Amino acid sequence: MTDVRAATESLLEDRPDLEDRLKGLLAVDAEHDTWTFEDVPFDSGTFGELVSRGIVEKTDGEYRLRDRAAVEAVLDPDAVEDDTSDDSSLSLPDGPALSLPDVDRVTAIGLGGALALVVLFRVLPYSSVFQGGDVVLSGNDPYAYRYLVRQLLADSGGVLDLSTLSELPGGIEHGEPLFVATLWWVSELFGGAADHVLAWYPVASAVVTALLVYVLTVRVTDDRRVGIAAVALLAIMPGHAFRTGLGFADHHAFDYPWLALTALAVVSLADHDLRDRVTWLWALALGVGVAGQTLAWDAGPLLLVPLAVYVGLVVPSWVRAGRSPIREGAGLVAGLALGATFVAGAHRAFGWHSTEVAAVPGLLLAGTVGALALGAATERFDVGVRPLVGAEAGGLVAGVLAVWALLPSLSEQLTEGIDFLLTTEGIAETTSIVSGQVGSLVGPVFLFGFALFLAVPYLAWASWRCYRRHDPALLAASVYAWVFLALGIVQARFAGQLAIFVAVFGGLGFVHVAAWVDLTDYPTLFGADGSDPRQSDGESRPDDLEWPERREALYTAGLGLGVGSLGTAMTPIKHSQVTIDDSIYEAAAFMREYADEQDWEYPDNYVFSRWGRNRVYNWFVNGESRSYGYAQSNYEDFVTSTDGTEWYERLGDRVGFVATGRGLPIDAGGRTIYERLWGENLGLETDHYRAVWASDDDSRRVYTLVPGARVTGPASAAEDVRIEGDAEIGGRTRSVGLNVSTGEHGVYQATIPLPGTYDVPDGTVEVSAADVREGRLRSAFNGDAYARWPFDEGSGEWAYDRAGGHHGRVHGAEWADGREGAALSFEGQAEEYVEAPIDSLQEFTLGLWASPTALDVSGENDYRDVVRAENGSVLIFEQNGRISFRLPGVGGGRVVGSGVATDEWTHVAVTFDGETRTIYVDGERVARDGVSVGSLEWGESVRFGNRYSTPSRHGYAGRLEDVRLYEGARSDISALFGLE
Repeated sequence: MTDVRAATESLLEDRPDLEDRLKGLLAVDAEHDTWTFEDVPFDSGTFGELVSRGIVEKTDGEYRLRDRAAVEAVLDPDAVEDDTSDDSSLSLPDGPALSLPDVDRVTAIGLGGALALVVLFRVLPYSSVFQGGDVVLSGNDPYAYRYLVRQLLADSGGVLDLSTLSELPGGIEHGEPLFVATLWWVSELFGGAADHVLAWYPVASAVVTALLVYVLTVRVTDDRRVGIAAVALLAIMPGHAFRTGLGFADHHAFDYPWLALTALAVVSLADHDLRDRVTWLWALALGVGVAGQTLAWDAGPLLLVPLAVYVGLVVPSWVRAGRSPIREGAGLVAGLALGATFVAGAHRAFGWHSTEVAAVPGLLLAGTVGALALGAATERFDVGVRPLVGAEAGGLVAGVLAVWALLPSLSEQLTEGIDFLLTTEGIAETTSIVSGQVGSLVGPVFLFGFALFLAVPYLAWASWRCYRRHDPALLAASVYAWVFLALGIVQARFAGQLAIFVAVFGGLGFVHVAAWVDLTDYPTLFGADGSDPRQSDGESRPDDLEWPERREALYTAGLGLGVGSLGTAMTPIKHSQVTIDDSIYEAAAFMREYADEQDWEYPDNYVFSRWGRNRVYNWFVNGESRSYGYAQSNYEDFVTSTDGTEWYERLGDRVGFVATGRGLPIDAGGRTIYERLWGENLGLETDHYRAVWASDDDSRRVYTLVPGARVTGPASAAEDVRIEGDAEIGGRTRSVGLNVSTGEHGVYQATIPLPGTYDVPDGTVEVSAADVREGRLRSAFNGDAYARWPFDEGSGEWAYDRAGGHHGRVHGAEWADGREGAALSFEGQAEEYVEAPIDSLQEFTLGLWASPTALDVSGENDYRDVVRAENGSVLIFEQNGRISFRLPGVGGGRVVGSGVATDEWTHVAVTFDGETRTIYVDGERVARDGVSVGSLEWGESVRFGNRYSTPSRHGYAGRLEDVRLYEGARSDISALFGLE
């Protein structure tokens, strides 16, 4: 009853002169079950309006009132008892009902089937989302929201702890506050099941949006068949389906219901003034929708642009139709005022959004009031519509200039927003819906199937219809469609919003095409014969949908399959583009287990990868998925670099894993890190990147950062040697190898990051995981000393250890003549030294030849370091030729001897047997003492010629030659060093 009653009230409000003729119609309908057009006092145009408004319906070739009691209640309210016992619609006390479109049995089945399609096409990624006991959300950004919701759950006191709303994690209160807060609250409601809430919320959003689309479509077209078709089209549109797919917990799906609610409220407020109390409910719905859009996303105000455009167009339409803009637009003003109030309240109470963003609904309200005032003035002074349009344009320009001048912070944000829309690159959703290699015509197919091509002609027809006649509901839907089409052409991120309105006009197009091929009646908007209803012959549509005949059903289904074919084919593809590949999840699961075995904690277990999946990896490995900024800023530079050692040193304290995928689209030239990581040798040539896992198809690999085992040995000079063997990765063995040059000094050395058994010249070397992880030396040298550095190379940057392979790198020192061959010369500067790796020997013998050029000291230089371990001095020359011997890493003072002279070669040796220190000069003992100390701690390296601190004032000046180090304290010094 309420639909017919409201339609009759609206008709009489527009055409009060029809009241007497409607009473005559009542009399005819009371006398006859059905009647013909000739039996009633109406011309064809007015009768067609009765049919289009649903007051009159056709049955068995004749007509009747759809609800005689409802018409009677309007014409004579006192004569009809208002029986609401069967009215299930929502109503205000003592007022008209807020009715949704009636749903008969056939409609319910059709709508239910369309909603089932919505769910079906959104749960396609089920097997990808639920893997191995984990909820694997799709995409990358959802893992940031997952992190934030988990943080809120950990800090909140439960579902009633509303203080959480004002304590959102940093930055979110100005980003997506309502979205994150809603996810937190619902997760609390479901006992903290945040992972499942995030996985299923997009599907729930899709169903709610689809229901709103149905109501919106029926209100715009007055045709439930179109509403069902619209929902079915929305179900299979890839651009909407994948963004509301199971597991894709991005903020986009949260935006769609608010947008659909706002559009529905705008349509429902069309031609309703505040004297109709149902207007207040739709105004409330508009306020809620506007506030939801604004608070859900920091760019939410952008979704209000269609509403602003609609206001600018509907006011001239009202004036042209002889309607009062103030009365007709009061509902819009009330709704916007509520929305602005809700947003301002959340901003003030919880700190949500910046002042500039929170002010947008208020500015829209002010602009709407201004447009209505201009319309009222135009109506009052009867100056015509064109001046009104010009005045609106001028007001818009003046308003923009005022904002720029008076609100510089807002204008700055607007400028940044425009730049983001027009200039952002490198992210898939920032491209246009008509961009891509497939071309501007085929490109939209991947987001809309055929739906967009079906919808656009009807959108154009609807726009022309709105230009020719006053139809604010259709105007609102058209404006929303055009604005989001324009935004979609700028950035594909708006394809989901556009899909809502493509569904409306695509549904209209589908029913019209079906009628054109004689499968059904024409849509209500087109009249019974397919023409504009103003030229209708007065035929009506059945009030309730009827089951189609078998032939019609089969052909309609075939038509639906044809229209939806590309959408149904492309939707699974779009889902697959955002779901997490099995290999990524398997890699993340491996890294999580590996990090647990190593007892790594964040940031030691940080995963370094391409930014597009960086949050995914880090969520599963360490739970820190808030940001991918570090990966976005550094990963591409890393993989395109050719200096793996430099990046190893940069990443060492920040990165635990490097995750890579095959086929990175780079072309840096040379032997980049990426090329070496993806070579057949599993990154063997990178020195510091150990392959620990590879997918079954070897499309993805995981590396850890390691010092690498140092493998060295003697070989023929100036030739390449081959180091090859079987390396282990993920429980599998792979054959790897590399060529190493021996140089002019006949020594090969390589850093091996992969455990395994390697063939080297004259033997094999076993490299363990501990060797790789701790940077141990694996040497093929077999001298009688622990280490011997003759310093006889005479050139180059290496001082080779010919006994144990502890080769030293030369820094700043110069090659010079020695006693019999070459030596190294130092001038006492901080940057002059030789550094070699070493173990912490507990008992040792150290000997060397020295020819100092200076032993003098000053107030700042009272000794000169000759040998110094990382954790303390070992051998020092002092003024007047004194020799100081200390033990590294422990106390115990020093023992002092003498006998060193400038510009003379002197052999100095020191020994420690765990209890006694001894100094020898040219084979003769010159000093000894007993000392009680703990374990010696040399550190990881030893230096000759200077200390470790920089700047250093204690550098050795002179030449050094033939430095030897033995394990154990030796007493045969003269024989050992050839001094006899």
